[in-house]
Amino acid sequence: MFLIPILIIIAILGFTYSGAIVKDLHFGLPDFSLNLGTQTLTPQKKAVENKPSQYQQTSQSSSPRAPPPSLVKEKTVNSPYFQKIRISTFQATTESRPALITLRPNFSNETQIDITGWRIKSNWNGEFTVPMGVSKFHPIPLSYPTEHIIVKRDDTAYLRGESNPFGGAVNFRPNACFGYLAQYYQNLPESFSCSQDKPSIAEIKNLIPTCQEFILNKINYGACALPEYANVPGVGTNPECVSYITSSNGGFNYEGCYNKHANEQNFIYNRWYIYMNTLFGNSLHDSITLYDQNGLVVDTFIY
Repeated sequence: MFLIPILIIIAILGFTYSGAIVKDLHFGLPDFSLNLGTQTLTPQKKAVENKPSQYQQTSQSSSPRAPPPSLVKEKTVNSPYFQKIRISTFQATTESRPALITLRPNFSNETQIDITGWRIKSNWNGEFTVPMGVSKFHPIPLSYPTEHIIVKRDDTAYLRGESNPFGGAVNFRPNACFGYLAQYYQNLPESFSCSQDKPSIAEIKNLIPTCQEFILNKINYGACALPEYANVPGVGTNPECVSYITSSNGGFNYEGCYNKHANEQNFIYNRWYIYMNTLFGNSLHDSITLYDQNGLVVDTFIY
């Protein structure tokens, strides 16, 4: 009987110390709190859950930010003809010279581009819309522009600031007979040729011998002017000879030259002259933009 109380005391002490040892070693029952309806988190767990995942961080950092409205620029829309016609040179209006814009094709095939209705604009001074033209100019009757200005691969278009030498709005290609017009129209470009050929003796065999000699050997065919015939013996007094020299059949004038050569392949030159009759461009620095008929940018020249 004496041992029973002692054994009870030893059992109580053993249970107490064994619980403390288990607690220190973190041995215990599994945590069944996850299965409960409400979960209590420690501060460390809260911090981990509130931190964005790697996927969330990447998505947020890679999404673009809209630029401030002040930095948004208007988008420039290029033409289907973009840089197929180039502004190769530009000369602004000064006190001593008119403006001059040179347009050159920039394509290698047989494309033909209609530039009538295109617009060229200076950022500071001047704007011009390309009008109609005439490829085979004939002043009798006066040729008014009735054709679209078509630019081919080997063509050049000159837009000039001065007024048209023919008056009005006649834009043209020069031709092989322009030399005959130089004495009538000032500042006419490329008026150095008259494409006059000496006739064969068979062509003038019905004229008197003195007239034949004059036509074959006394006329300067490079002068691009009606020869001085009035005081030549046997010429100025002979109606048939005078008629041949002065008529369109003789060809010693623009009409005669035109009638003879207008259908030849190389009669018209591969250049267009277009007259703006306006001041154009700043003499110091400027930006010149060429637009197509739909207002889209073809080329820009900055100087």
